[in-house]
Amino acid sequence: MRYSNNLLIGGLLLAAVLILFSEDLFRGKLSFQTTKIKPGLISEKYLFSTPEGDFQGEGFFVDLSSRKRIFVFNDDFNRNPHDIENLRRKLFAIEKGVGQLNYKKEQKTEVFLIAKSALGAEHRLLSFQDYRELARKAKEIGQKTNVSLVSMEDLDFDKEEGIRIDSQDIKSVGPIVMTSGGSVYVFPVEINNDYPLNIGIATVDEDALGKLRTFAEDLKVALNRGFTLYARDVSYEEQIFVIPIDREGEMVKPLSGWVANVHQVRLEKD
Repeated sequence: MRYSNNLLIGGLLLAAVLILFSEDLFRGKLSFQTTKIKPGLISEKYLFSTPEGDFQGEGFFVDLSSRKRIFVFNDDFNRNPHDIENLRRKLFAIEKGVGQLNYKKEQKTEVFLIAKSALGAEHRLLSFQDYRELARKAKEIGQKTNVSLVSMEDLDFDKEEGIRIDSQDIKSVGPIVMTSGGSVYVFPVEINNDYPLNIGIATVDEDALGKLRTFAEDLKVALNRGFTLYARDVSYEEQIFVIPIDREGEMVKPLSGWVANVHQVRLEKD
């Protein structure tokens, strides 16, 4: 099912990670590179602040197969608040065996940490001022911890790795639905002996629904006809909350599994 190097990785659907780099923090030596993450050891998100309060942000811990633990962070509260969560989804895909992670720089420092869940902010869409206030609370009531900081911007993913699915391994192609926030159209592909693949497109894309419908129909026609589906740049998500595309009726059963942008998925005749 999975392949690497010149064969492709399934596509991350929900947002690109757009980051500003903290030159003042990262003036140290280059660290080793790593390619493996321990299964199940990507933490929840935390807010942090240095004791001086001059460096604050949001991040999460990643335990590596080398027994090293890094804290991946974002320190730009003006950035799209979804970016850090989308990065976690990307790392979950690597933890489950698709793709690899490299990083070059890290900085060991002491910070105050507090889980967003402890502040009731785990699922809140935070403004710049919200982040600043919560980071201040991290300094006031958080736990002082020594961490190995790695900026989001300093992570590197091999986007030319991916997953491959033979058409005879596809059990079904589900209906198109929309994420509960209304930003993505998506449909699930059930696969034998693997997680489902959820293929989507941003609703702001020109003729987004038409493009996704066309691809879904092409995929249905290709079933059991000697085609192979390739996807790259995948993420993994435990729950994707969705609603009918006409926004009528109740929320449907959440989706889960691999997530890929339709622009990063292709069908090829064997």
